Amino acid sequence: MGFSLVDIREFMPILLLGTVTTIELTFISIAIAMVLGLLIAIVRTVRFRPLSWPATFFVDLMRGTPLLLQIFYIYYVLPLAGIELDSFTAGVIALSLNYAAYLSEVFRSGIEAVPGGQREAAWSLGLPGRETMTRIVLPQAIRIVIPAAGNYFIALFKDSALVSVIALNELMRAGQLLAATTYKHFEIFTLVAIIYLAISYPAAWLVQWTEATFKIGRPRRRRRRQHSVVAAAAPAESGAASDEPGREVVRIEGLGKWYGAYQALKDVDLSVALGERIVICGPSGSGKSTLIRCINRLERSGAGSIVVDGVTLDDTPGNVDTIRREVGMVFQSFNLFPHLTVLENCTLAPMIVRKLPRAQAEAEALALLQRVRVQDQADKFPGQLSGGQQQRVAIARALCMKPRLMLFDEPTSALDPEVVSEVLDVMFDLASEGMTMICVTHEMGFARKIADRVVFINEGQILEQADPETFFTAPKHERTQAFLSQMLGH
Repeated sequence: MGFSLVDIREFMPILLLGTVTTIELTFISIAIAMVLGLLIAIVRTVRFRPLSWPATFFVDLMRGTPLLLQIFYIYYVLPLAGIELDSFTAGVIALSLNYAAYLSEVFRSGIEAVPGGQREAAWSLGLPGRETMTRIVLPQAIRIVIPAAGNYFIALFKDSALVSVIALNELMRAGQLLAATTYKHFEIFTLVAIIYLAISYPAAWLVQWTEATFKIGRPRRRRRRQHSVVAAAAPAESGAASDEPGREVVRIEGLGKWYGAYQALKDVDLSVALGERIVICGPSGSGKSTLIRCINRLERSGAGSIVVDGVTLDDTPGNVDTIRREVGMVFQSFNLFPHLTVLENCTLAPMIVRKLPRAQAEAEALALLQRVRVQDQADKFPGQLSGGQQQRVAIARALCMKPRLMLFDEPTSALDPEVVSEVLDVMFDLASEGMTMICVTHEMGFARKIADRVVFINEGQILEQADPETFFTAPKHERTQAFLSQMLGH
């Protein structure tokens, strides 16, 4: 027992032919499995029962039966139904279907790991569901699952050996035939093991390279932009700039919202005029954020009506999309898209929803980034910015859609105290330029300075609304008085 150069020269041509077949079998199978697995994952996450139930059954079937049995069934049983396949095709189908089931669960976990705020941010920009999935959710989900999916890619190299049972002359089958004819089992199967290792190491390197290349926040090589030139473009104006002052932009009547048996909003009435700046305040859990999230259908109301810029928010096709195109929203947790640069965050929706050419979208975005004083961060990723910078980018992103109304959901609550002023300064500027705003905030000093009207909500009801001077110096409702006493420290 032992190796010799004569043995290696004798065995290697046959083993290398088997190796080529193994590589072809593996790459074709994993490519099909990844595409099929991703489609199954998407179907299962949208929870459309006529599709999700068959997809779930398929996954359970593939995971609940041995791969070897599946190979036998496809190669030996299907011919009884008139479907005859060669061994290579049968092997590809069996491996693809089996690994698609496992990869679908990997992809599904990646999709569900993407924070819900990412979808909400996309919807608030007017992105359709398909664009939200393909441009926001899937790019992040795939990056999340690369290590796990890579493990299946490497495992498939080894599991391809099972196809030898249907006489496909892949690497394992070639080794078996050589051992049976030469009786040099040790030498041949040692060579087979070495070849499998030689294949697996480059495959592992490929997975690591892919993970590093597509890592979120990884700097890219981009052409150097002349920010000073492009940013000089005129700032994008609000779509409401030419509208008649005082015209009603939002009308809410009898709004109710339930979470199970809990009623979060109770018979809320509110109107907002063009150019008006409304500040909504109240204790935590009182329904402030729920109210403004109902305005662009991030929350579906249970009763009452909402009309935004003359469009009724109902189930009429296109109404929700129309309203979302005209209503910008800034979230408490920023909700920037981490896999896109600052500039890409700002240009994505205008190019898709507004159909702007890239050059125009970038020019307007850079002008707005200059307006919020972060134009020098255009080519960075959100994870490379401070909290204050991220929130200012979020404001610029919303403004890029030229909204008629801006919603702010506690935009400073997630920021360190020393950077709160950065965001408030930008909001002061917007207010002074006549932007229609509804802002949920606990910043009472900000509310007093910029609000035309302050609305106080408690336990889902509007208890009081008045101009800032009256609200802060002579509140009428005792619950308002107690709230202000606590917030103002006296």
